[in-house]
Amino acid sequence: MMDNNYDKNRERGQQERPEQGEIPPGYRSPWQTEQDRDGENRPYNEDRQYGSAPYDARPGTGSYNWRSRPPYQYNAAGDWQKNGSSQRYQWNFADYDQAMPGNKKPRKSRGLVVFAVALLCVLSVGLLSLTGYSIFKALSEGEAAMELPPADISGDAQSPSLPMVSPGDDITMNIAEKPQVEEPPVVPGERMTIPQVARSVRPSVVGIINYQSGQIFEPFTEGSGIIISVDGYIVTNEHVIQGAEAVVVVFDDGNEYEAALVGADARTDLAVLKVDRDDLTPAVLGDSNELEVGETVIAIGNPGGTDLAGSVTRGIISALNRVVKTPYYSTNYIQTDAAINPGNSGGALCNEFGQVVGINSAKIVAEGYEGISFAIPIAEAAPIVEDLIAYGRVTGRVMLGITGEPVSEIIARSHNVPAGVQIITITSEELARKGAMRGDIITHIDDVRVLDLNDVRTIVESHEAGDVIKLTLYRQSRVNTSNNTFEVRVALLADTGE
Repeated sequence: MMDNNYDKNRERGQQERPEQGEIPPGYRSPWQTEQDRDGENRPYNEDRQYGSAPYDARPGTGSYNWRSRPPYQYNAAGDWQKNGSSQRYQWNFADYDQAMPGNKKPRKSRGLVVFAVALLCVLSVGLLSLTGYSIFKALSEGEAAMELPPADISGDAQSPSLPMVSPGDDITMNIAEKPQVEEPPVVPGERMTIPQVARSVRPSVVGIINYQSGQIFEPFTEGSGIIISVDGYIVTNEHVIQGAEAVVVVFDDGNEYEAALVGADARTDLAVLKVDRDDLTPAVLGDSNELEVGETVIAIGNPGGTDLAGSVTRGIISALNRVVKTPYYSTNYIQTDAAINPGNSGGALCNEFGQVVGINSAKIVAEGYEGISFAIPIAEAAPIVEDLIAYGRVTGRVMLGITGEPVSEIIARSHNVPAGVQIITITSEELARKGAMRGDIITHIDDVRVLDLNDVRTIVESHEAGDVIKLTLYRQSRVNTSNNTFEVRVALLADTGE
């Protein structure tokens, strides 16, 4: 610790030094170390140094080594002087403060500076990223988000970029009358024009609305139907009324009637409805067996529902006897390029004589297909409809009790199996009980070769329910490769369409 005189003199900005020639009692040098301050007081004289090595820190020189540097002495004039030199050292408070370690300025923390710089960089990058994303989003969605100014419905809006002409000219737009071409009269058995066919058949085409629980205020599905009798029988597709709890029929005159279900057959996709009305115009039915490929046909129905009721489209017969396979049955269809859209199902396909030759039923809707539509031929639908009206179901129809898919000759050779019809599911309990399994291939029925579902259908429908037929089956086995063929006898079942 420094003495009180030193602190006082420093506060007054004055220097205190000993009288010339003597050292005041108790005086301690400001460069004296703690060890020297606590040690003995070494006497000072003019012949030798003050002490042996008390001056470890001399102002402005750092650590002092007394063996390598010339000693300093305190002369009679009151100054420190290097031996052998006339250079004097003047002691002052500035040198003292500079030499004291406690008075050095503390260094700033480098870690804090680095942290601050890193934080600033992160914030800058985040701000730039957010700005860039905002600009990109504005450019990509700006056009879609742009709102057009409200339209001026007063008719006074003017574009400032277009030259204007003063209104006032009196111009009348003349609409020419349609040339009066004598239309040939409608003669039974004679070809009609398309407008004549439309006028003749449209009153016999109705809209079908299917209401189901959970959606009683809006239609579940909508389709079309064909009036086949004066007293209210209507034919449509089974899928149009499937699951319905209420069915409403909308007629061409706009009247609506609730309909009752007479019968439905899911196998042929046909259904018959009945309304309480006896003044209807039934359609004229034509023989679909007399159709030719390339013949003009007209489709009439309600595409999209009753909002587009009575729509008329034209096309040609693209193909006949097209087999459209389902998991349970295969049906011969008429293929046409007349537009048949959802809602057209159950509508009429007419020839140029105004006769309904088909019931629109299906359209292939898939990528790569365009203008491929199908209709159930009237020749195949008529006996089904008659049974539904008479019995509420189809009678005299038999089935084997399986579902299957064909195995062609090419596929058979590649898998080293015989061609035929592979069993997919079995609904006949007798057939399953006698050993037939899923995956077996039917190669013969009553020793007649079968290659597809049509072959199976032809043979089965030549029998009656209860008749026993013989099936030749092939089962692929990894154990026994020499004898994989066996025979099963089974009775045919009555097909009620359920």
